[in-house]
This record gives sequence, structure tokens and C-alpha cells, in this order.
Amino acid sequence: MMDANVSQLASFSVAHKLYQERLKSSDGGGGDDMLETRVAKLESDVEYIKRDVSDLKTDVRGLSNDVSAIKVDVAKSLQTIADINGRMALKSDITTSANKLLMWFAG
Repeated sequence: MMDANVSQLASFSVAHKLYQERLKSSDGGGGDDMLETRVAKLESDVEYIKRDVSDLKTDVRGLSNDVSAIKVDVAKSLQTIADINGRMALKSDITTSANKLLMWFAG
């Protein structure tokens, strides 16, 4: 068992060295310089994402306030409509008033 582990470790070490050599000899293969550039880009992108999320939070708070104001305005409008409907004369009320006027004129 110990020999198998040593053999695997040696095999891994050789593969790792070959991989490192291939990265160094290739153009843009992701060597250390390339890794630093990629990490810097990721860090920059994360900063933009954080800024955008912050902006979105602010916008959502504003929208929440707007929705609350709209709810109040709609409730007031519905109450006004209900008040108007309550003051409107019904057909039966008009008929009764017209009959009383006719009786008074004929009277």
C-alpha cells in the first residue's frame, strides 16, 4: 500500500511539473502573471456589482415609499367615490320628489 501511495505521489509530481512547464511555454495559458490579471479583473467586477446592488437597494426603498403613497391616494379616492355615491339621488327619490311637486302644482 505504501508503495502505491509513493508511486501515485511521484506520478502526480511529474504531471504537475509538466503542467507548469506547459503553462509557462504557452501564451495566455493562465500562468502566475495571467492569474494576477484575472484576479484583479474579478475584484474590479465585484466592486461594480457591489455598487450596483447598493444602487438597487436605494431604488427599491424609493419604490416602496412610492407604493405606500399610492396606496394612501387610492384609499382616499375610493372614499371620495363612496361619499359621492352616497349623496347621489336614487331614481326612486327623484320619482317621489317629482310626484310631490306635481301634487303641489295641481294642488
